[in-house]
Amino acid sequence: MRPNVLHSFMFKLGFDTRVRNRVVATLLRSLLAQERRQSRPALLDVGCGSFGVAMFLRGIPVIGVDREQPRTTIPNLTFRRAAITALPFPDRSFPVVSCIDVLEHLSPADRERAIRELLRVSNRHLVIACPHGEAAHDCDAHFLSACLRKGQSPPSWVIEHQSHPYPKATVIDSQVRKYISEAGRTVRTSLFYCENVGLSSLVRSAAVLSPLLYVMTNLFLGAIIDPLVPSPKDKNSYRMILVAEIDTSMNNE
Repeated sequence: MRPNVLHSFMFKLGFDTRVRNRVVATLLRSLLAQERRQSRPALLDVGCGSFGVAMFLRGIPVIGVDREQPRTTIPNLTFRRAAITALPFPDRSFPVVSCIDVLEHLSPADRERAIRELLRVSNRHLVIACPHGEAAHDCDAHFLSACLRKGQSPPSWVIEHQSHPYPKATVIDSQVRKYISEAGRTVRTSLFYCENVGLSSLVRSAAVLSPLLYVMTNLFLGAIIDPLVPSPKDKNSYRMILVAEIDTSMNNE
């Protein structure tokens, strides 16, 4: 089913979803430009939901995976139902794999299994993005407390976030290097950061006050303010982005 116009509009321009995908999409476009054209999609997006990063990659075909079948989708996204810990694809079957805002929902043990699976199906590049560290934890904790003080039911995602230790960039980087080495491959990693935690707190404060104020703040910050704000550093960012470039010279050995 095609998404309604309002849903698509909010996903593309609202701060909550735009800031999650915009920087990652820019990185993915650059990585995909390095790949030869092929008959099947070169990008696998794990944890895509209804739209995923495909919404920000118009014209680029994407295979999307998630646990639940979405009610709506978009033309460039082909959906497969599966768990991140058991992806139904052969080894090294996708030149580029992305995983955005999934690891924070998993226990540390499942997180490691997920990283192994992501690397298993990645041939050349893996991009992982997720909330990380103390700044993200404190931002979510403040939002959860504010919801409870107002007598509101907190969103399920923030409860899941707070039920597990938050991912740490250094740990994710170390695990990627470890599992690639165990597979007899080598990798070069780079870390980036997005989503100023102060802006995130502002949007969530608006959400607690009223739905209308949330929509207005979400759109204003997403469409106008976020593109103008410099990229945050480690300490004032809500989200880390790890880009793993895997050496393919040993693929045929």
